[in-house]
Amino acid sequence: MEKALSNSISMTDEESAEYNSMYTDIKTLVDETTVKYIMGTESLDTFETFREGLRTYGVEHCAELWQAAYERYLAR
Repeated sequence: MEKALSNSISMTDEESAEYNSMYTDIKTLVDETTVKYIMGTESLDTFETFREGLRTYGVEHCAELWQAAYERYLAR
């Protein structure tokens, strides 16, 4: 039986606002680039540029925000 932790883990209001402001751009980049890769209109040679774009938009900081929320969950 799997337990969905995401329903039990929550960010603070500040973390959530910060995450949401970054995640919209990240999701758009992922969605658009994924379609281009699948359709063959974008070469996989650009994958490192795609990864750099994710970092520029703050994907690593988004992961840190979720990590902080997870650690608070574990500390309960």
